[in-house]
Amino acid sequence: MNKKLLTPALLLITSLLFIQCNKNKSDIQAPVVPKTVYATGYSIVGNRPAATIWKDNVATNLTDGSFYACGNSVFVSGSDVYVTGYEENVAGRSVAKLWKNGTAATLTDGVQSAEGRSVIVSGLDVYVAGYENNAARTGVAKLWKNGTAILLTDGTNDAEC
Repeated sequence: MNKKLLTPALLLITSLLFIQCNKNKSDIQAPVVPKTVYATGYSIVGNRPAATIWKDNVATNLTDGSFYACGNSVFVSGSDVYVTGYEENVAGRSVAKLWKNGTAATLTDGVQSAEGRSVIVSGLDVYVAGYENNAARTGVAKLWKNGTAILLTDGTNDAEC
């Protein structure tokens, strides 16, 4: 082979090798940031359901199992974790509850059955959607804003959120 052709051929092959080994910017992967997964519901404590929250598959009971209880919704805002649901009282009526970082606040007085069904936080405001039965045991849809109830229905027809 001619020396004049060999030198450019070797230069071309060497250049192609370096080009092939060079990483494209689109091939570089960003580091994977682990996500924290929250879920709520209940777990059995003794022989009763206890409201429970799971963070990355680790369960924390919100109630002690003395009364039936369940978490229905979880919302995380910054470092605060909110759960809404219910816990039955001694009369067997469900009381709507909101737990913030594991500390319970009651949304209803327990005279009629009620549940918190969904929770969301916007700025400094905490909203819980749910229902409370009236004296006729008809569900009245409610929205609690920072613990204060707002009626969404009048109780004429059964309603729940």
